[in-house]
Amino acid sequence: MTIPITRDTEPFPPETIDAQMSSVAAALRARVSEHIANIPLPVDDSSTVIDALSGGKHLRARTLFLIAHSFGTPDPRFATDAAVALELLHTASLVHDDIIDGSRFRRGQPALHCAADASTAILTADLLIAVSFETAAALGGRAAASLACAFGQLCKGQLLEPTLRWGDDARSEIEDYATLKTGALFGAAFELGAMAASCDPAFQDHFRESGQRLGLAFQLTDDLLDVRDDALNLGKDHGADLRNGIPTLPLWSAYRRLVDLGETRSASDPSLRNVLADEAGSDRTLCDTRKRIGALVEEMRGLLPQAKQPRGLDLTVDTVLANLDQFPSADCGFEVP
Repeated sequence: MTIPITRDTEPFPPETIDAQMSSVAAALRARVSEHIANIPLPVDDSSTVIDALSGGKHLRARTLFLIAHSFGTPDPRFATDAAVALELLHTASLVHDDIIDGSRFRRGQPALHCAADASTAILTADLLIAVSFETAAALGGRAAASLACAFGQLCKGQLLEPTLRWGDDARSEIEDYATLKTGALFGAAFELGAMAASCDPAFQDHFRESGQRLGLAFQLTDDLLDVRDDALNLGKDHGADLRNGIPTLPLWSAYRRLVDLGETRSASDPSLRNVLADEAGSDRTLCDTRKRIGALVEEMRGLLPQAKQPRGLDLTVDTVLANLDQFPSADCGFEVP
């Protein structure tokens, strides 16, 4: 992915963001440890659970800081606490997802419901949600409302999952689902980053919708990983969407092409699974998906007010969509902007 060269009045401070992200990681681990360490979890070593619940790439937190620095000089305390609240909510959603999807691994380790049991995992995730909102509440009503809205959208998206279809008119439903399920937390990251930088509240909806577009682009990239990578590289179960019959955009696009070629089997037919996986992992599917990702990035940029440091937006896109670089393919005729 090529990042366009831009000219800012001041150099964008990636070193500052790295230092602030170290503070987020430390604060996140301290917050998780504070609430988990004294609970008698049914595991051999509770420190491994704390590590897993406070680990990860912290991509949404980094996105928050990138947006904040792109549009102003962020309040470090607000930004750090907002990032911690956001990551707590994200981690809780992953614990719940692993139970719903029957996934065995997360972040390269056994999923919590496998390491302990489902009841422990559910209650631990619920505890993280409570801590997240407690943290956000101290930042004021707007911050707490942003997280609450994102969490509600995330839950709604999960509830819509069983209704997803494979029909030729299902594309918008699939994207709406992914926007709710994944885009919501990126929308909150953009909103909270704008709040940390004291942006005009009149633009709050624009920031949220912009983040949702980039979040959808991130999900499409993750969907490509699910059909083209393996569990060792992912750090989580491979092929979960195909196994569970969930029509992600790459899988849906692949299935519609097979139907156009005369395929009569249902997408849920186990005998079609290998054929569908091969088509979903093809260069044609990759090019189609990259084209949609490029359009979403343009929409994201178009929704935002003028950035004080446009280079920060370039870095935001490059950071969130970094995994696209793992998929070299035949010339698709365009680059992600």
